[in-house]
Amino acid sequence: MIDTGSSGCLLRESAAVRCGGEVLEDATALYGFGSQGVPAARAIGRCRADLLIDGVVGKNIQVLVVPDEAQSVDLLVGRTFTELPYVTYARLGGSLQFWHRDECPFSHLEPFVSCPKLRLKTAEETPLQANVINWVRLSSKSNVTGAVLFNNCGCEILVDMEDGKVTVPVFTSGNDDVVHVKDKDLATRQRWTSRVAR
Repeated sequence: MIDTGSSGCLLRESAAVRCGGEVLEDATALYGFGSQGVPAARAIGRCRADLLIDGVVGKNIQVLVVPDEAQSVDLLVGRTFTELPYVTYARLGGSLQFWHRDECPFSHLEPFVSCPKLRLKTAEETPLQANVINWVRLSSKSNVTGAVLFNNCGCEILVDMEDGKVTVPVFTSGNDDVVHVKDKDLATRQRWTSRVAR
């Protein structure tokens, strides 16, 4: 499984045993999405491996070994592979495709000429915690399902809507928590109107 939000690659203990590679002790704390306090799990070891995805090889990638109950898939591939300087990827339909950056990877892709453009607004009042990634639910007036483009701060962003709704990750920088008000455009921090009391 590919998780572009995971800082590293994680391998289940049973899969590590099947691979037969050398596993060194490591008790690295692993935190869940947005969590800065209590670790969600702890690694039990680490190893190095070459990872091959869609013909793209990542050599000598550090992989943390976790207890089987920590994840439901044998291998979770994170940013230690996806953020290699020569790796690029795109979502095509329901799958993620990887290429080597030097292969002109996007030259053969069809443009989204039939994608509607919609104005999306926050579906509900959403508190945003400072310096973490928050999830914000957006909605449109139409009940569209499928790929649509929306304009956020002058940049068109492609999202998959379902019944006129989509949830997107938003990073909130700064020292203060804020509230994104219902029925407002998703925009820069300067346009948020409310602050959360500390």
